[in-house]
Amino acid sequence: MPPEFLALAALVGASAACPDASWTAAAGACFRATEDVAPHWGCVGACAALGGGLACPASDEANAIATEVAGGGDAWLGAYKATTGGWRCATGGALPAAFWATGE
Repeated sequence: MPPEFLALAALVGASAACPDASWTAAAGACFRATEDVAPHWGCVGACAALGGGLACPASDEANAIATEVAGGGDAWLGAYKATTGGWRCATGGALPAAFWATGE
């Protein structure tokens, strides 16, 4: 069975006002963790239903906020290993740093 984690949704480039108080504004985005856990593909859908996508923290500040929003637990991120090497955000940008759980 695939692992199940929280979905950590992000609205990238969000304005200063996030959709509602369940979102946290930081580092040019709005972050929100789902209440339920799911496999990766389920979390992609959960984030899309919220109007966002899986978070892809690209700075220490964004990672600290994402970790706080996820309650310090495991959460799926929107990063993938590119066929040309390195890691990319699902939004298309390069991932300048990888913030992995211990042992990843």
